Formats: sequence, structure tokens, C-alpha cells
Amino acid sequence: MGFKQSYKGIFQFEGQDHLTRAMHEVAAEAIAADEMGLQESYHAEGVMLVDIDLTSDSDHWEEMKVAVATLAMHASRGFLLATAYPEGMSPITEYYEAEEDGNPQSPKNGAAPNHDQDYFPLVEGAQYTFKATNRDVDAMNWEVKKITAHGKEFYTFKDSRIGQIHFNNFWEGTYFYKDGAHVRTAYAATQDELEALNLEDAYADQLVYNNHGQPENEIYTIWNQDNLFGIFVQEDFVDVEVPVGRFNQVMKIRAEIYQVSEGQMHREIQYQYFAQGVGLVLWEKGDAKLELSAYA
Repeated sequence: MGFKQSYKGIFQFEGQDHLTRAMHEVAAEAIAADEMGLQESYHAEGVMLVDIDLTSDSDHWEEMKVAVATLAMHASRGFLLATAYPEGMSPITEYYEAEEDGNPQSPKNGAAPNHDQDYFPLVEGAQYTFKATNRDVDAMNWEVKKITAHGKEFYTFKDSRIGQIHFNNFWEGTYFYKDGAHVRTAYAATQDELEALNLEDAYADQLVYNNHGQPENEIYTIWNQDNLFGIFVQEDFVDVEVPVGRFNQVMKIRAEIYQVSEGQMHREIQYQYFAQGVGLVLWEKGDAKLELSAYA
């Protein structure tokens, strides 16, 4: 008799060849994994995003555990939560994390752009005021703060009334730093937590934005701590009209944020628009919106 099973998570590999080699091993050791849809979980080159719900028997559950363990052994980053719900029994949970030390493929870096060409200028003391729609306030006032940690200059956004903002509306704390044309972020609730991070850990800081990105480029962020991951997709360059004025050739990014918990995968989609020399000018999630009304 079959029982409900779910497999939720993401694995990122050094390249497609590493993923292909892992799947060859899966095919040899866990034939039932194909029947259960694992082969269809390819998301992009070197990436497997798994979101499977089905009812199957105990033999298939055992084979899928072998398949997922094989993927985790070859992956550079990522995790997967497998949950089974046998009838009349408590749920069974298996957790897998990537084991390989290699670095996954990421966008090629380049020289840092001049300020007027920088989509993500991080300038200490810069002030942003946003008109808020369908938020719990009518306006938000952000100031860019800078701190030094790990020999790097980190920047965060503070609101005078509520303290550190949830920049991506999901992470409790977000500290950004520049790495050439790339913008990386460290996830920490406080400055003390930031200073305690080991930046040699593949999960401690993540690439989120690329000044030289082009439409259809994708960047993957993975936070094992909260079973959280994001896919930042550069969709296009567009023109945007907001209260402070009109901006041309704005970089439009779709951020898909996922969190895996108790056998479920929760998904949130938001859009972020960045103008050269200014930064964030528009943020949208569902019917909620932030529109830049003043900056200095």
C-alpha cells in the first residue's frame, strides 16, 4: 500500500558535468527515482530544484533516499527535506545537505562600475524615501549605514522608526558588500552575528546581484540555516515612472524566495527595480509596493 511522500529542496553543482555524473549514479542505484519524477527536476545548468509530492510504496521511499543521498554527495551547495506519511504512523523526516567542497558555477565577475553606472551604489549616509502602498505604513525612510567586519565594508539599510529593514521582506538581517561588479550579502540578525560569521563557509555570504548581468541571467542563493533559498532572475531593462521622476534602462529583477518547512515548500515572488547611480527605485510584491519619492 502506498503512502504520501514529499521531496523539497535545491542542489547546486560545480557544473552540469557534476550533475550529470550524479544522475548517472542515481540511474544505476535507484531506478525508481526516475518513475518518481526526479529526472524532471532539472532547473538550470548545474542546478536541481526538487518539488515532488506523490503517493508511493515503501520500496520507492527507500530508493529515493538513496537517490537524494547521491545528489547531496556530489553537490556543492544545497539541501533537501524528504518527508513520508505512512498511514497510522507519525511522519518520517530525512534531511540531506550537500557534502562536496567545490564551488558552484556563478556569473563571471568584472571591474566595479563608476558610481553613475552602478545599479547598486552603496554609499554611507545616502537617504531614500519611499511611498508605500498596501504596507503597514504610508512611507518608509531608509538610511545607508556602513560597518567594517572581516576586513570588508558592509552596508545595511536602516529605518529611523523600525531599525534595520527587511530588505528582501524575508531575511531578518541583510548586510551587503561589493566584490567588483558583484554584490554579495551576509545573513545576520545583528552586527555581532555578522562579525561571528565564517566567510569561508559556502553558506555564510551569497552572491545576489550582478552589475553586468543580462536578461535571463539567474543567481542562486542558498541558506541552510533556515532551509531558505532564492533565485534572482534578471528579467529585462525597463523604464520606470515613480514619484521622484522617470528612470530609463532600469534593471528589473524577479526574486523568487523559497522556504522549506515540515514537508512544504513556501514560495514568494517579488520584483526589484534598480536604476544606475541611484539603486532601488521600485519594489513590488503582489499588491504591495514601494516607490522612490526622494533620495539624497
